[in-house]
Amino acid sequence: MKKILIFVIPALVLAACGAPEEKTTEAIKDSVTTTYGAGSEMESADTRVGRIEFENGYPTNESVEHLYDEIDFQRACQAYLWGLPMMATQAFVHSFKNDLDAEWGDFIEVKSFQDRSYGITANATTDYMFTWVNLEETGPVVIDVPAGLIAGFVSDLWQRAPADLGVPGKFGGKGEKRVLIGPGQEAPEGIDANDIIQSESSHNLILIRIIDPNPETKVQLREDFQVYTYATKDNPVKTKILPVGGKVWKTTQPQGFEYWEGMSEIINAEPIGERDRLIYATLAPLGIEKGKDFKPTERQRKILEEAAFVGEAMARTNGFETRHPDAEYAPDSQWDFPLVVSPTQRRETYDDLDGRAAWTYEALGISKGMTSRKVGVGSVYLGGYKDHDKNWLDGSNQYKLNIPKDPPAKNFWSLTLYHNVTRYLIQNETELADKSSRGEIDFNEDGSVDLYFGATAPEGKEKNWIQTVPGEGFFAYFRFYGPLQSHFDRTWILPDIEKTTW
Repeated sequence: MKKILIFVIPALVLAACGAPEEKTTEAIKDSVTTTYGAGSEMESADTRVGRIEFENGYPTNESVEHLYDEIDFQRACQAYLWGLPMMATQAFVHSFKNDLDAEWGDFIEVKSFQDRSYGITANATTDYMFTWVNLEETGPVVIDVPAGLIAGFVSDLWQRAPADLGVPGKFGGKGEKRVLIGPGQEAPEGIDANDIIQSESSHNLILIRIIDPNPETKVQLREDFQVYTYATKDNPVKTKILPVGGKVWKTTQPQGFEYWEGMSEIINAEPIGERDRLIYATLAPLGIEKGKDFKPTERQRKILEEAAFVGEAMARTNGFETRHPDAEYAPDSQWDFPLVVSPTQRRETYDDLDGRAAWTYEALGISKGMTSRKVGVGSVYLGGYKDHDKNWLDGSNQYKLNIPKDPPAKNFWSLTLYHNVTRYLIQNETELADKSSRGEIDFNEDGSVDLYFGATAPEGKEKNWIQTVPGEGFFAYFRFYGPLQSHFDRTWILPDIEKTTW
């Protein structure tokens, strides 16, 4: 009986499920359906990429040409988004060397409104100092950070931060002497592992802000911060500090065909990252390939030029009207978190392409200090692109922002306006783009603050006014330095920017 059951049960199951019947070729063809036609040969159809024609199941010659153009165009658009962090830093490196006339390791000091007017979404409240190093040329570099209120980071070519420096770093502002090494370089003997910073790229940005409010202390910290090659550690040359000196510099991605020329250049200059090999494969049919000169055909150039335009349009949409699940600040709020990507740019199951693209299109650098979730440590950013009525911010209009009393910022808060196309500080006649708790502002009787944005100042409110430019779009960043618990638990909420008149 047992033997019989072994054979009978499968037969019963097959009968219940419907045993497969032998089908003719026509029956098989009739059973296959698609959205745009029936039959395994595929039928011609109109699609979002145009009409696709088939003959006996084969695409026509015209469709083959059209589909390859579409494949390369779609890949180029995605490669544009993929390359945003790299292309911003590539442009920054060029400007550092050519516009600011600096050498690897020279520090540029950013102080005035015009100095910082070319720093993408630069903080307008605290002074910056930055340099670039190319570890392939210089070898390992020593970063000597004095004890004190300094906040900074090292950022690689892809804007990943292999280390924070100063207060948000592992030594908490107590002073540190670190050795930065690049791909394929070995750590010098005798150096503690905690003092090694391993970067995955040859080009690295070193950026710091001296956040101590005492002018004398700021000067001393500025002088004590040193960067030099490890090869000269026994007799290092004092780090040069250079003023911007009225020079025009750049920290945003190039536009148009120049974007792809820069991409080819930096791909040839840097090692291949394992995570990017598939993207490299999609770039090869477009003429961008490591180890080869970039000499695109007329067809490739036409596709790339259009993809640069569409890719940037996608980047603006992805940033200014984000759909990232972690961007929500509060229900129904028009503020969101523009920085939702981690310093590694990775999530548990994927690399955060959309989060990385959104932030690096409109800002520069991703560090642990900038993404801190610890009370009183680092900073938090809110981005405002629309008013309370969900309309884009327009320099022709007048707006008011009420900041309730006791903003959750241990150190200070600031509100800065930026031009939405350049992503640089809004350029106005007053040469003021921010207001902060460290500046001269008037408070309301209840401890709150009202800020005003418009082409002209409301009478008697000049201290709390930022001038906008009619006919230009703008956006706002609200920063909490040393965010407090009332931010994290949302017991303190920043209201929307309200359109008004005066």
